Amino acid sequence: MKKDSPSLYIFAPDIHYPLTNWPTFNAILDFISKNKVDGFIFGGDQFDNQEISHHTKKQLRLRFEAKTLDINTKGFDKKILSPIEAKLPDDCEKVWIEGNHDFWLTQYIDEHPELEGSLERPNTLHLSERGFRVFECGTIFRKGKINFIHGETLSGIGNQVSGLPARKALEAYCGNVVFGHFHSLQVFTKVMPHDQSQKWMAVCSPCIGETNAHYMRNRPHSFVNGFVIVEIQANGNFNIFPVVVTKGQFVYGGKVYGGK
Repeated sequence: MKKDSPSLYIFAPDIHYPLTNWPTFNAILDFISKNKVDGFIFGGDQFDNQEISHHTKKQLRLRFEAKTLDINTKGFDKKILSPIEAKLPDDCEKVWIEGNHDFWLTQYIDEHPELEGSLERPNTLHLSERGFRVFECGTIFRKGKINFIHGETLSGIGNQVSGLPARKALEAYCGNVVFGHFHSLQVFTKVMPHDQSQKWMAVCSPCIGETNAHYMRNRPHSFVNGFVIVEIQANGNFNIFPVVVTKGQFVYGGKVYGGK
């Protein structure tokens, strides 16, 4: 890559393993196998974690806790993490942002402190040894002029969901934001009245997990599968390309990806 060439980053949120939409995931694998990816960002909620969720304490069929945690950790490594790593170049920047579903594990360990150090995914997946920078739930990874977050901070107390999360992201962070959490594609922009050259953009990414999870009970929703491609220039300027994956396929730069 030439020194002045833009860097290509992938923002991949809400995999919700094992409730993953595999055609969408396979389309992402196809893309990173055919393009030089300079950065890969797991955007939070890599795991669904229903087996330890505070929402399922009375749903015993869903709760196998530590045993299922181990099964899902190994499954994620085999089916998600290792296949992605195998297709990324050695110099790729790798980022792991924790989401609210991932944070449920911290809450579970708070209730079972004797398990501290043995269940945390950064430990059990050896993320630092594999070259990942880990950002805890609620924190920000900044690249160029973009703030990458999971997005749970936009939900409010009690997880109330705004109808316009992209607009709320602009108002809250006063800058460019790319986030997931809401499983729906939404874009909002703002131009500074005192300086027309200053433009802010917030992009809510589609999700990689299933869009009709069991807790939805077939309710109407705006969930859609996909992810975000970002190209960042050396000066920090960027272009963001939200991708919607339909039946396992999408088009970028005149090429069709996925469909296998």
